[in-house]
Amino acid sequence: MKKSKLMVLILAIAILPSATFAKNVNVNLPKFPVKINGVKMDNEKSKYPLIVYRDITYFPLTYKNSRFMGLTTDWDKYKRIFSVSRDPNSIGEYSNYDQGFKNKNSYKAGVPTFIVNVNENRIINSKEKYPLLVFRDVTYFPLTWRFCHDEFDLNYSFTNRDGLVISSKSKDGSKNTEVKPMEKSAEEYSDKLILYFEKQSINGKTYLIGKNQDNYSIVVAIVEDGKANPIKVIKENGSGFKFDNGKLYYQVDSDTKKTINYYDIEKDEVKEVLSINLNKWDPLLFTVLNDKIYYKISADKGALKDIDGKILSGGGLTGMRKIGDFVVATFDNKEILVFDREQKIIYSKKANVDVETVTISGNKIRFLDADTGKYIEGTIK
Repeated sequence: MKKSKLMVLILAIAILPSATFAKNVNVNLPKFPVKINGVKMDNEKSKYPLIVYRDITYFPLTYKNSRFMGLTTDWDKYKRIFSVSRDPNSIGEYSNYDQGFKNKNSYKAGVPTFIVNVNENRIINSKEKYPLLVFRDVTYFPLTWRFCHDEFDLNYSFTNRDGLVISSKSKDGSKNTEVKPMEKSAEEYSDKLILYFEKQSINGKTYLIGKNQDNYSIVVAIVEDGKANPIKVIKENGSGFKFDNGKLYYQVDSDTKKTINYYDIEKDEVKEVLSINLNKWDPLLFTVLNDKIYYKISADKGALKDIDGKILSGGGLTGMRKIGDFVVATFDNKEILVFDREQKIIYSKKANVDVETVTISGNKIRFLDADTGKYIEGTIK
């Protein structure tokens, strides 16, 4: 029975499910020249041509072409999250994906409903003027100044003579034409006994987190020579896994209490850091940044607390996200707070905010106020 379930899982991982769309939109092929990293884009017979929506050019994030732009992409089929991030070292060769026949001038593309993360920041695609699109089962991103310049640090220009010209560089400023092999997802390392579901790079080494399907013990493995080699078995049924400072944090639930523990990978040490007397039906929400714990339970009207039980806010927590070196929290008293690595409040604003709309780039924060329907921008001190 377990073997058959595993085969179903493997097949599911291998096939990217079709996206569902909030709506379809009309797109056209560009009528002006486009040159990226010195290569003129040939849209005539490409299976994944550049497209234009609302006068903005869109680029296809195929595996090869995203790396040609200095970007990496990832698709989490279980959580339905598409992620794209800047990685100058991943620049590779452009592929035209010649389909052998000419494209039409206009098509339909979809506005996807799956979650989109750009540089680890959530994008509310349905509220974007230029949303990411899906065309021929490939995600396309808009070549706007915001994405090209602010998010991906690309050089960007448009003239009537040259059309659209975009270039990206590796960290040393030179073009890198080596295409790296596709990395396996955590799930693809699974075997008939261990199901892996998380992957993390620490000090240049790749670690996997999984569960033993017989006894639900936590399994930590290191990837060596393309294989998962288990290095630690923690005989606890943990959940809520989070990496921070080389440690794997997780919670363990019992009938009368919940604990937050960590496994220090370098020291090979398991330690309990917080214990709360709580029945199993009372949920615990937590995150961690720089070994500082943030958590919420139903007591004290759902207030956000630190590891000592100190209340960090005046309202009940409605949402919490770790974004880079910050923890963002929203509350039912219509307040948003941003904490730094020392758990100090460095930004606050009275606004009705869905934490999933918050993005942080450098010292700039941007989020949607649900009451006004407008984005608010601010500076983090």
